[in-house]
Amino acid sequence: MGNQKVRFLGIVGLVILLFGIVGGFFIGATHPIMVTHIIVGVILLGVWFALYGSKNMSAAPEVIKGRRSRFGFNAVLYGVVFLGVVGSINYLAAKDRYNVRWDFTEEGVFSLSDQTQKIIKDLKQPLQILLFNTQGAKGNQFDTVKLYSYYSDKVSVEIVDPNAKPHLVDKYGMKPGNVVYIAYGPKDKIEGESRLNEFSEDAITNAVVKLTRGAAKKVYFLIGHGEPDLEAQDAHGMKLFSEAVIDEHMALETLNLAQKGSVPADAAAIVVVSPKAPMFPEEKKAIIDYADKGGKLLLLKDPGYPVVTTDIQDIASHYGIKIGDDLVLDTVMRLFAGPSVAVQFMATSAEVNPITQNISQRDRPIFNLASSVSVTEKKEGATYTNLFKSSDAGWAESDVKTIFTEKEPTVGLDSSDTKGPVTLAVSYEKEIKTPGKENVADADKTLTRVVVFGDSDWMTNALFQQSASHRDLALNSLSWLVGESSNISIRPKKFKSSMVRLPRETFYIVLGSGFFVPELILILGLFVWWRRKIA
Repeated sequence: MGNQKVRFLGIVGLVILLFGIVGGFFIGATHPIMVTHIIVGVILLGVWFALYGSKNMSAAPEVIKGRRSRFGFNAVLYGVVFLGVVGSINYLAAKDRYNVRWDFTEEGVFSLSDQTQKIIKDLKQPLQILLFNTQGAKGNQFDTVKLYSYYSDKVSVEIVDPNAKPHLVDKYGMKPGNVVYIAYGPKDKIEGESRLNEFSEDAITNAVVKLTRGAAKKVYFLIGHGEPDLEAQDAHGMKLFSEAVIDEHMALETLNLAQKGSVPADAAAIVVVSPKAPMFPEEKKAIIDYADKGGKLLLLKDPGYPVVTTDIQDIASHYGIKIGDDLVLDTVMRLFAGPSVAVQFMATSAEVNPITQNISQRDRPIFNLASSVSVTEKKEGATYTNLFKSSDAGWAESDVKTIFTEKEPTVGLDSSDTKGPVTLAVSYEKEIKTPGKENVADADKTLTRVVVFGDSDWMTNALFQQSASHRDLALNSLSWLVGESSNISIRPKKFKSSMVRLPRETFYIVLGSGFFVPELILILGLFVWWRRKIA
């Protein structure tokens, strides 16, 4: 009888061990109940082996012939097969070649959005996505990007460690801050490429949309009047801005209107940044004529003393927008509590607009020596949006001479100043009516769009890299102007939370009915069978 009890002890140990392992997949391998099961199961199997199994190894062939032994062998075999099936499923799931997925979450947390899936499935050319990261491929953002290759065999996703493969950083033109490289078209004939500073599905999908639209839209940067140099890498240059525009799948070229005579027909937008020398009247007229016919302008003007040129102010006033001859100060939002006159400060978004919608309130743009921008005359049919403003404690100082000429200027809000919050940037949009085309679709409408900033320092190299919002602000402004602002908004997916917390007692009731009861029934059934066999 002693041997019989020990043999049954081994079966019980095997059952408890298997329940502990299987339960670990659902509840967690580190849960105390599962750990206890595994320990108890191993101990019982160890006792069985020490008291019975090791002594009967030599007689195994004869023992296996017995009916009871065959049953015990079958039970062990079924357990091994079960564990083998579970292990095989996990092994196959980890292999890319057996990449079959099911997302049972109600919100589809582990799947790409329907918009993204449709775009990926409709691709006509190969799409290559490279993720540059020194920490490997850990994290939910990497899992999301990998899904792009699951929905289409035209998409390839590769994760690159820039430390292990630095030559790929140069090969794909990755710059500081870039983490994703996207190329559309065959490798020997790439039709377009884009570089992103984030892994989000929204950013990647919208970049893919722009690449699949075809040729990049051309943006012209006005030169010839002392504007910042697009190729200069010093603090006052705009090399970083230039690279960011190109990464966004837009072409950027310089334009000297004094030589060219007119705005090129392929111009999607014109950027005018704080000219130091006056424009010719013909240049200003050419820019205004271009915009009045449905053109797009990005105007940035810095305050100065004495005022050298008012050309940008003249162009902006044509659209009812005034750039003040003042200097905005903000003692609340100034950086590092200094300098005392607070000419450098963080701005805040004013009104909802595609230009400002993705600008984080925790990473606001930094303005330095900015003028006020305001709407003084609303043109008929035009829509105006105040993009950024100072805090309530800010104001537009009219005594610019004192600030620029005195070594330690002392200024304060008085009756000649504009009390805050002071507007720092304004957008303008107006539909150009064409006879016979009054009821065209929104995408086919001819629109004049103008964006005016009272500061350009945030776009120069010195500040462009200081805040991620500067890159977003520059690209959002251009994208809105040329009509490529993100029209695909992908809502972040989250697990749907339960409104009722599961009580501890309820958890153990569920655990008992779904785990302990089947375990006890199995052990009791085996015990009854065992008693009958040895009777």
